[in-house]
Amino acid sequence: MAAQKPTTRAAYEVDLEAYRKHADADTIAEALADLIRNGPGAANALALLYKAALRNNYAATTVNRRLSSLRSFTRAARDTEVINWRLRISDLKITRLRNTAGPGTAARKR
Repeated sequence: MAAQKPTTRAAYEVDLEAYRKHADADTIAEALADLIRNGPGAANALALLYKAALRNNYAATTVNRRLSSLRSFTRAARDTEVINWRLRISDLKITRLRNTAGPGTAARKR
């Protein structure tokens, strides 16, 4: 994480702090250790519970970014041989809406 831009690191910290609160852990490190402690099955189950909690309160883009932060953590743990598995949690589908509001009254009066 040290090679990333400060804004990226700050975004990860916000996302991981949100996971810490969800996990009811004292520190981010404790929450992440609990995530990986019992292997891939338990980690994926915890991530699915987190995803369900997030989807009730946040937009799909926020949910996906927070899940991506967890996947990035497990990827780093795998790359440093702390674990030998990956977190398999899919993103929420994002439905893009087209702006059909039109030009507005000011543009029509021209």
